[in-house]
Amino acid sequence: MEFSEFKFSDIYQTSNKPGIYAWFMIFNKRNSINEYSEIFHQKKLEAKIKGNLGEKYEGSLRQIPKDFKNDIFKKNDLSLISKVFAPPIYIGVSNNLCSRLTQHANELDDILYSSKYEYVHDLFDEDLDSPKESKYFASRLGKVLKKKRSIDLNSLLIKTCEFDDIMTRKEIYNLEYFLNRTYKPLYGRK
Repeated sequence: MEFSEFKFSDIYQTSNKPGIYAWFMIFNKRNSINEYSEIFHQKKLEAKIKGNLGEKYEGSLRQIPKDFKNDIFKKNDLSLISKVFAPPIYIGVSNNLCSRLTQHANELDDILYSSKYEYVHDLFDEDLDSPKESKYFASRLGKVLKKKRSIDLNSLLIKTCEFDDIMTRKEIYNLEYFLNRTYKPLYGRK
């Protein structure tokens, strides 16, 4: 297995081999600390709770963002620290890393810089490793990035692991399932 790391602008240099990949949002000097922090908030929680007298409550909850002052960190320090500690925002597998990551990159580009993009809402098992699945990730992340004026595609970092050994499709998807359930990337498949 071989590990590599790419900036968004270098995504076209990835390998044509099969492998697993993860996207990360890295802080850069142009980012607002508050906008960067909001990228990692749980988008919505569904809750069912029971009161001490047996009454039941249910509904949707949204996190209230913390308001950070922009001068609490040195932005250069935060750039390096986020590269080390940022959680993955998406984890995927592909039979061809370069082709798949290029699909994601083109979709994100279209969302942010084109007005004719169609958002994807539902995915099925047969959509795995497909252009439709690529649009799903791009739709989820792109909607958020459009609202965050200080965050652009240069804040994205992609890490890949190429598979040297022949792995069955089932082994690859079991690995992806494990990684997604363990690290819970916010913009991944639900």
